[in-house]
Amino acid sequence: MGTTDVSLGLVLLDCLDRMNVDYAVLHNTESLASNGAISDIDLAVAGDPWEIVAHLAEQQSAHGLLLAMLWEYDRCSLTSIWLSEAGEDGIQLDFLADPKGRGRYGLRTGVVLAEEVKGRGSTPHLSVSAEAVYTLSKRIAKRDHQRALAAIDVLKAAEGPGAEAVLGKLLSPRMRRRSSRALRTRKIVMCGAGWDLWRPRLSLFGLSRLATGSGAVVSVSGDREKVQAIADRLSLVFPHVEVRSATPSWLLVWWLTRAPRLVIVADCKVGSSPTSLGIGPSIAAQLSARTRVRIANRMRLKGDQ
Repeated sequence: MGTTDVSLGLVLLDCLDRMNVDYAVLHNTESLASNGAISDIDLAVAGDPWEIVAHLAEQQSAHGLLLAMLWEYDRCSLTSIWLSEAGEDGIQLDFLADPKGRGRYGLRTGVVLAEEVKGRGSTPHLSVSAEAVYTLSKRIAKRDHQRALAAIDVLKAAEGPGAEAVLGKLLSPRMRRRSSRALRTRKIVMCGAGWDLWRPRLSLFGLSRLATGSGAVVSVSGDREKVQAIADRLSLVFPHVEVRSATPSWLLVWWLTRAPRLVIVADCKVGSSPTSLGIGPSIAAQLSARTRVRIANRMRLKGDQ
């Protein structure tokens, strides 16, 4: 059961085109030609994903979607959850901006966007080889042996003897070593429990979450039964999603948003109570309190650099 409505996804991609964002769909581009729901849409982007999402949220009048939640699940990566105003349909749009391959998957998005993008002018997507490299590194990180082997077969069919050179071009040294070993031996080995793959993520966990939070509370106009359907779909891939009939108290909101949790309040006025944080009134009017704070803090820190 997918979490992303394809038609809504195409609307957001069209907005990115109008914003002149340099992006490419990382995998499964053909699924965007289907009807119904898919799991998510993964994008490699040039630029700060937080700023891209903030500008995309400002285009709410164009796409009609509410930005419900942001989750920085990995270094250089950002998951965004968008809902229709009724809360009955949604989309998970993931952004990866990792020019040097420092994140968990080690994909050097700077090289990928510069040299491996096809379909510019329609739906930008990776070349067959680049998509196979991304899939291989992702499946190694997730210890998905069968899909990793399938990606190896695609890469070898596309590049032949040059497959290992493509790995060297598109992946960080850390992930290149593991991918090259898998390419030669067809075995997925995680030495030392994959410590160096997890090290970049450790800063995203721990006590810092208590201070910043990573959850969100968002209000939608749809009735609870229909909103629960999209919540059930999101729960398949997201840590915690729940639907409530009444807006929680500010103290409960603070507690609920410590973890990557999405709370959807049904039968309510769309959006959430606006707070002026210097990020534009149209954004402040629709983002949840915790999401607004995270974007404002990120933009302020970037301005101080």
